[in-house]
Amino acid sequence: MTKVGLDVRISEAKGYNSTHMGLRGKGVYLHFNELVDFDSETFTNLPSLERLFLHNNKLQRIPSGAFKNMESLKRLRLDSNALVCDCEMVWLVKMLQAKQKTTQAAATCQYPIAMQGKSLASMSEHDFHCSQYTTLHQLSLQLTQI
Repeated sequence: MTKVGLDVRISEAKGYNSTHMGLRGKGVYLHFNELVDFDSETFTNLPSLERLFLHNNKLQRIPSGAFKNMESLKRLRLDSNALVCDCEMVWLVKMLQAKQKTTQAAATCQYPIAMQGKSLASMSEHDFHCSQYTTLHQLSLQLTQI
């Protein structure tokens, strides 16, 4: 059995109050921790969070809606993970496009090989070649999470 350490650093900011995870701060730094997944609700109720660093982990998928209610987010780092860029990640591409003027994001595909190294922020939903059924199914899932 391998013991994995978890490095959690939270930058303090006066007046910040989160009702989730008991955190106070403008940044959550979970990089270099060998994280493989997290729930879609892990970072909810953090509307004042400005920086979320999840780079250099072992994440393959980001759950749909994982960054909802993060109106203040300015930096999102998902790079250096093994992200699988398939139809389940279209929601993230749409979110990055919608926030491109206010949020600096780093996220690159690892799989499939044809998409390896491509930035999610520079892609569109059409790059994923999802069927209409798949896209409608994802929309339905997103609506149930709102």
